[in-house]
Amino acid sequence: MYLNEEERAQLLDLSVGGQRTDVLSADDLGMLMLHIHDCRNILHQYGHKFPTRIKHDVAEDLAELSGERGPVSVKQQLQIIMRMYRTHPFMKVVSTGIQFNKVIGGFDY
Repeated sequence: MYLNEEERAQLLDLSVGGQRTDVLSADDLGMLMLHIHDCRNILHQYGHKFPTRIKHDVAEDLAELSGERGPVSVKQQLQIIMRMYRTHPFMKVVSTGIQFNKVIGGFDY
């Protein structure tokens, strides 16, 4: 999930007024990339607990969210995240003190 120079330039391009509202700032984009990286690591580490279809769907969503399938606006990124929350119940986990492996082991797909 690496951006080439052209993609990076498109995302960091500034409009009149110094900031664009249709793309994430460099800091926010960086944080999003870290979260996407963490999600991919979890998917890889615990892949044996997920059905193949779910792993594929989540990987596609993460690729779309990160802009690997083409540039996406903030609005589109928010829509992707909301779709992921609706589609994948394990994405709704909040900090409850329950171990992650106990949460993902209980879903029937």
